[in-house]
Formats: sequence, C-alpha cells, structure tokens
Amino acid sequence: MHALTPAEVVAELARSLDFLSTSRRGDAAAQRGLRAVFDHSYARLSPGEQRAIRAMSVLAGGITRASARAVAAAPPDVLRALVDRSFLRFDPTLGRYSMHEVLRHYAGVRLGEQPEEHDAARRRQQQHLATLVAELDEALVARGERDALDAVAAEADNLRSAWARALAAGDTVFVAAVLPAMAVLCEARGWYREGERLAGEAVELLRRADGEGRRDRTPIARALVRRGGLRNRLARYDDAAADLTEALTLLGETSDGDRAAALFHLGDAALWQGRFAEAHELLQRSQALAEASGSVRVLGDGLARLGRAVLDEGRHAEARALFEASLAVGRRIGNQHAVIYAANQLGYVDYFGGDLDSAGARFAETLQWAREADDPAATVSALNGLAYVAEDRGELDRASDLYRQSLALAQEQGDRFAAGRVLMLIGEVARKQGRLAEARQHVIAALREYRASGSFTVALPAVIGLAEVAHAEADDERALALLGLVLGHPGNRQDHRPECERVLAKITVRSGEGVVERGLARGSALDLEVLVDEVLSPAPAKPKRGRHVRARTVSTPSTS
Repeated sequence: MHALTPAEVVAELARSLDFLSTSRRGDAAAQRGLRAVFDHSYARLSPGEQRAIRAMSVLAGGITRASARAVAAAPPDVLRALVDRSFLRFDPTLGRYSMHEVLRHYAGVRLGEQPEEHDAARRRQQQHLATLVAELDEALVARGERDALDAVAAEADNLRSAWARALAAGDTVFVAAVLPAMAVLCEARGWYREGERLAGEAVELLRRADGEGRRDRTPIARALVRRGGLRNRLARYDDAAADLTEALTLLGETSDGDRAAALFHLGDAALWQGRFAEAHELLQRSQALAEASGSVRVLGDGLARLGRAVLDEGRHAEARALFEASLAVGRRIGNQHAVIYAANQLGYVDYFGGDLDSAGARFAETLQWAREADDPAATVSALNGLAYVAEDRGELDRASDLYRQSLALAQEQGDRFAAGRVLMLIGEVARKQGRLAEARQHVIAALREYRASGSFTVALPAVIGLAEVAHAEADDERALALLGLVLGHPGNRQDHRPECERVLAKITVRSGEGVVERGLARGSALDLEVLVDEVLSPAPAKPKRGRHVRARTVSTPSTS
C-alpha cells in the first residue's frame, strides 16, 4: 500500500478484490481481505435484494427508480433496504442512487457467476435505455429541449457502456436507435471528438450489416449526416462534405427531413469556408425541404445560418430579420440552444451596425444563458463578442482576458476553427499593445489551425494580422501585398473590409494612393496556400560568418 498511489490502488481493486488482503502469517481473517467484508454483508441480504444488487451492477453512472425497476425489478422497498445496508447511496437533490465503484465491481463479479442472469440484465439495460431515448426523441432530437438534454446527459455513462456492448455484439438496432440522442448530446456539450467517434463506429457497423444483405441504407445515411455535422464542428470540412454527399446519394429523393439536415450541414461547411454564394444556395434548399417535412429544428437552425451568410455579406437588415425569425422558432419549439445562437448573432448585427451598448448587453445576456445551458460553442461566441466590444472601447486588457477564456474553452472542446479565430484575435490585441513579436506568434499559431481546419474564416483574418504587424514595422510593401490577397480572395467577408481599410488609410497617408493601388494589385495575384506554406515553413539557417551566400529572389513578400 505504501508503494502505490490511490489511483493504482483503485486499479488493483478492479482487477481483484483480494488485493487488500495481508501477507502476515497467522492472520487468517485479515488475509481474506476486502472480499470477505463484502461477502459477509452480501450474505445478510435477502435473495431479492441480492438479485437486485447484482443486476444494478450493469448500471454505470448512477441509478434512477425507473432504471432500478426496469433492469433489476427492484421496487422502492428494496432500494430503501439497500440504502439502509450501505449498498446504495441516495442523492435527494438529483433523485438518483449510486453504488461505490469497488462495490459495483464486486456485484458485477457475483452477476458474472450466473451467465443467464448476467445476459438478461444486460438486455434489460439496453431495452430501458432504448425506451428512454425513444420517449425523449421528439423533445431532444427534433426540438432540442433542455430538460430532455439533461435527462440524456444524466444517463451518459450508462449509454456509453451499453453502446460498447452493442458494438461488440453487432446490435445495429440499438446503435441506430440511440445514435441521434448521443450525437445531439455530444454536440451540445462540446464533446465533438467523442461524437464523431461514436457516429463513425455506427457507420462502420451499419456498413457491415449492409454487406450482409440488409438493403435499407437509410440508417447508414443518417449516421453519415450525424458524423458530417460533428466533423464540421471539428473543422474537418472536406471529410464532412464527403459524408454528407454520400448520405444524399443514399437517400435519393426519399426522407425530406434527413436530406434537409444533410444540406444544412453542407451549407454550414461552405459558410465557414467563405463560399458564401454556395452556402446561401445549399441553406435555401435545406429550408425548402425542412418546411415540406415539418423539420422544425432544421428550419430554425437554417434560418440562423442563412442570417449568418447574409450578415457576412454586409446585409444587416436582412440578417436581423432572419435571426429574429430563427429566435421565434427556437422559442416556439423550446430549443434553448437555437435561442442562444440566434440571440448571440443579433448581438453581432448590433456590433457591426456600430451599436456597442446594445451589442454588449446582448452578449452578456447570451453568455449567461450559454453557461447555464452548458453550451460551450455559444459560450465561446459570446465571450468573443464581449471581447470585440471591449477592444473597440480601448479596454485591451479586458479584451485579451476574454479572448483567452474563449481560447481555453475552444481548445478543451477540440474546436480548431474557433481556436484559430481566437488566436488571431489575441494577436490583434497584442499588436495594438505594441507587442509585435507576440502578435506575430499568435497569428502564425492561427494559421497552423487554418492548415488543420481549412477554413478561410481563420486564414484571412490571420493574414490581415500579419499585414498589420508588417505596417507597424514600417514594411508597407509587404502589408499591401497581404491586404491585396485578402481583398481579392473569394472567401473575403464584409467584416474583413473595415479591418483592411483601417490599415490602408494609414499606409495611404504615409505612401500615397499610387503606391497603395500598385501594392494591392500585386497582392491580388498571390496564392493563399503558398503564402501559408511560406509562413509556416521553418526559417532557413543563417550562413556562417565568413561565407558569402547569394540572395534568392522570391515572388511573394516576406511573411516571417
């Protein structure tokens, strides 16, 4: 014991309950270890209580009265007896029972001694979870209601354990039934990597079943749509597009609701990559199918994304109308996450319209809502909005602190798109504070995230950041070339133009309009990918003193 950490002790107990026995000779009672203590307490239970505690060992992460009844046939009086005998603990604030993990391991060993009873308990657990998810499907998957989300979140560990067994057994019915709820939960909680993995496991399992002659491919298409949406959140846009395109092929002209969801995610990917015309067309097609099929959640989300697309094109009044319509749909169906997103985007409409007071109030309100709803993506967006307002008011230390909170959360959730955006914003604040080396470091880090995510929405602001650093270092030629690239790029958003024009105005004063026009023209011919490669390439080693090295002419400006 003195040579092990507490975590190692727990691991050893999971392998064998005899771990805590002693090696002292002549101490037979102590040599029996912890198992003897459990055996003695277990023997004092009635046969019905013993059956209940064995069956409840399959329930990971807590037990409700409903799950105890469904899985262990345990009525309230049995649960009370097990609490009295310290086999269970009851938390009245949560309304849930729990079993210590070491004790649950012991009960699981006892259950494993009776294979038929073990298999029956596992089947009942899966049936209970499938029934629970089915009952919550409309509220959770179709409307995104918070109470339904909380109910599924409380069973997350049980769902994970049942999912693992279903995969091992090739149970396509259970996997297809619970995937929508698990995907919604993972997206709402920011567990993007886990959600993408689960959807991928479902895709592979369903493909194998399809190869065995099961011809209904709709479940495969639905799993692909789920994975595609989660890959968008991880900024894996090409992989997401491949999934969603395949899903549309499998669906054909059937299932308007599923096709609406696939088109929505394709439009979302196009939006974040800066392909605004394509995003607008895909989102409009999604809206038409969502209306035809009554898919109200896709309808509300689609209105919000259309609002974002037109906002990025500078059409503020149209964006406001779309966000307000999305907000109304979200409130009507009880989808708190949709409400938070739409309200937050209305804050950005106010911000881009120059109303900092209204924008700040909206962002503060949505930050509170997002934290209460445990919505990490909305929390990141609201923190960024508050930082924008602080930055425009000259409160640079506060802006930097808000951005760093946002960055920590984005990195924790594995959201590389958001992380890249925030790294660029931190660099912008550092540049304004005169810390040019730090600014360049953060901008280059943002470009690394762009290389991983492929989103122009990360890359172009980072290039503007490099231009601002170049201008601060009096290298206007380089700054103009970088700004020319941004202004001429098809992914350029309306909110990039004021940033560019602010730098251009300073350069014009110093160098004149003719220099600015020629520099922008040269920059418009640059290739973004080549530029990013040059920025991220290691700097060449300096020549040793005393050796002469011929200078190499390059066609693009220095960006290091």
